[in-house]
Amino acid sequence: MTEAAHRARYERLLSGSQLIESCLHRHLISHLNAEVVLGTVTDLEAALRWLRSTFLYVCAVRRPDHYGLGGGAALSRTQVEDQLHELCVLELDRLADAGLISKGELEVVPTPAGRLMARFCISFNTMRALQQMSGQEDLPAMLSVLAGCDEFEGVQLRTSDKRCLNALNRSSERATVRYPLPGRIKTTQMKINCLLQAALGSISIGDPSLSQDLTKICRVTERVMRCAVEYLRSAGGHRAYVSAVLLAKGVRTRLWPDSPLVGRQLAGVGPALAAALAQAGLTSLDAIAAAGGRRIEQAVNRLPPFGAHLCAAAGSLPRYGVTAEQQGVPAATSATVTLTVRLLTPHFSAETSATGARHSCLLVVGDEDNRLLCVARLTDGALQRAGQLQRQLHVQRASAGDLLTISYISESWVGLDVRAEFSPVYRTPAVGAGRDQLPAAEGAAAATTDAGVADTRQCRHHCLDKTGCAHLCCKQGVPVRPVGTRERVSRLMRAGAAPPPGAELAAPSLKRPPAARAGPSVAKVACRPASVLSHDAVCPTIADYFKITQAAAVAARSPPSQPQPPTTAPQPPTTAPQPPTTSPQPLTTAPQPPTTAPRSAMQVTEFECRQKTDHSRLDRLYGLSVSPAHSRRRPAGGARDVPPPPEPDGTEAAQRRSIFSAWAALESLRQARAEPAWSRRPAGAAGASDTAI
Repeated sequence: MTEAAHRARYERLLSGSQLIESCLHRHLISHLNAEVVLGTVTDLEAALRWLRSTFLYVCAVRRPDHYGLGGGAALSRTQVEDQLHELCVLELDRLADAGLISKGELEVVPTPAGRLMARFCISFNTMRALQQMSGQEDLPAMLSVLAGCDEFEGVQLRTSDKRCLNALNRSSERATVRYPLPGRIKTTQMKINCLLQAALGSISIGDPSLSQDLTKICRVTERVMRCAVEYLRSAGGHRAYVSAVLLAKGVRTRLWPDSPLVGRQLAGVGPALAAALAQAGLTSLDAIAAAGGRRIEQAVNRLPPFGAHLCAAAGSLPRYGVTAEQQGVPAATSATVTLTVRLLTPHFSAETSATGARHSCLLVVGDEDNRLLCVARLTDGALQRAGQLQRQLHVQRASAGDLLTISYISESWVGLDVRAEFSPVYRTPAVGAGRDQLPAAEGAAAATTDAGVADTRQCRHHCLDKTGCAHLCCKQGVPVRPVGTRERVSRLMRAGAAPPPGAELAAPSLKRPPAARAGPSVAKVACRPASVLSHDAVCPTIADYFKITQAAAVAARSPPSQPQPPTTAPQPPTTAPQPPTTSPQPLTTAPQPPTTAPRSAMQVTEFECRQKTDHSRLDRLYGLSVSPAHSRRRPAGGARDVPPPPEPDGTEAAQRRSIFSAWAALESLRQARAEPAWSRRPAGAAGASDTAI
């Protein structure tokens, strides 16, 4: 029953001759804090009066050397009281240094942290460990802090436990813990950590002694984690608070927050049935509710109506929806956000639900600076009565980014949590943010470079989350056209200079320009940056336009060349005459028209492009407005070699003719691979749509 060295002690206890000693001096600081919270100790004199009424005072007067008073010398009652007075002062100073009490000259008052320590019966060292957390702890770090608490001092690492613990930590033959510990299990803290992970992972331990230790560890862990959740709520630290909430729920339910064994929480389902459901693919409460009774009964090998009851229990659980909406006009460093929580389960009843009438959830909001912005506890009953609950937040802009993390966490059920993200819109872009931020000032003047390339501005879409919507312009912004771009391009075209770099042709209005206009025809070109194009990326730049214009002018001045065969496919001889070739071929239906004189490359290009280019499409794409002198019909015979009407001589007329020929050539080249149906009409079928450009 015990060791031989302890036999005499237990015999004295049984005979009543063993002296009982006090242990208050080992935990005096925790008891002093509790008395301060209760109001018994309000100053130093009250603390000394309280200490005189304890069993420690009686034992210290009788045996001062046993409690380390006097150094082995005999002490009088007055000397013992002086020693105890110094001990009270020392412990109160430690409490004040830790921020657990507020010690003044006349009174001693508790702080919120000290009240939590007394409420959950937490030791002083454990409270100090919670205070030293950085606020960035995740689940593994939270487990390490928890395993080192003084509340587990009754748990010992036995030699017989190491083999089973090492197998739980690392093994190729059985299930192991989620976060393996380095090396082998050597300390009590490692044992507690390994057993907690085994409980959260629903891993069978197999050792009866370890199972008893696990029961004690889980009972103490629930109390310590409740204190950690309350303390981190006031101390801040969004990541550490969420980790503490999830770990506290996991210890209560014996499941990880993302465990596939969520069916274990339902009535009548144990570890074996939960594993069978997970093996059948039913790894969530929604999947169990939608599976149907027959499939569940086949998965777990049970008889009806087990599956129907399980489906009904899973379907009665609440489902939540969380939305966020920004209110008011965007400011530079602050935003007002309204959070709305709704019940998505139709005909939900908190009284008949498997969660119970007192089930509650936590609404937690944090930003990228790890600040805890909101914590609200909402019950299903209140949500059922109101239909939806709203909370309004006044958010200050974070330096690390604008993203807000919204979590709606159930305090007692795994699988019901909801998580969302929302980015408020501010008036100015973030400085030093970790990701791209959009300018939020709509219509603000954007800076332009000397070359005329415009900056971007915010688009006019009313999207709440401009980083998560499907609009590319919401993420990248839309360019601001430099002032006077159209006029500068027109001036450069008239002068024959190169256009500003980076400028490209944009899609003009879909309205067709007037058919008749007085005065000479001039092609109007709109110049905008490339990111605002609404048509294909094959639209050429103005620099390409000038190159083609110069090439056309050179071709116009070159000597006449031999006629080239046409680029289009030959038409059947019964419907249209053959185009001119190197050797004339006789026709059966009509005589071949005589071959005309050779034309220049510019004339051929301009005329053939008129046949192959749709007038309305060209106007829509490039905004060309051609003078009435260019608008004419073909002859009735559909001859392809009728030259265009002559234009007035002069530099301006020649330049306009070169511009038009270049654009027509571009359109012809763009449609060379995919010949449209209208370009394969018979030559004699002329109509209203055959108007030449």
